[in-house]
Amino acid sequence: MGRVHKDSGVFDSAYKAQVGTLAFDNKESTILLQTADTLAYEVHKDFKRTIEQPNTPERLELQKLKATHRIHKISLFDESTLNYLPQGDDEEPSE
Repeated sequence: MGRVHKDSGVFDSAYKAQVGTLAFDNKESTILLQTADTLAYEVHKDFKRTIEQPNTPERLELQKLKATHRIHKISLFDESTLNYLPQGDDEEPSE
């Protein structure tokens, strides 16, 4: 990651397409972004845990996020459920 930050100021950086614009700001003005990043990270880790080690407990950080009662629902769908969901306006669910 350090290389990405170092090369970000270079006009022809190899990482330009993936990173986009980098901006730095103080913690107070980016609190919602930090919260969203933390939630995305914790949900990703929990989905991985659910699939690979279903008998292990939830991570403490996700438990704390859920305890705030501001998260309505987190769902992990199996393949058959995902295939049943509509693909778009003109497509029927796949079998």
